[in-house]
Amino acid sequence: MTVLDTRLLNDLKRIFAAYPALERAVVFGSYAKGTATERSDIDVALCG
Repeated sequence: MTVLDTRLLNDLKRIFAAYPALERAVVFGSYAKGTATERSDIDVALCG
């Protein structure tokens, strides 16, 4: 199982901060379920 590490989360926060109209970012898929592997992508839904 792979989890989103602190560095990746901080990178995502920095990217999202550049879009002030963005209200919410939601991770879904294997990362959200806790079933991600090293080959998994990150599924993110953006609202705003």
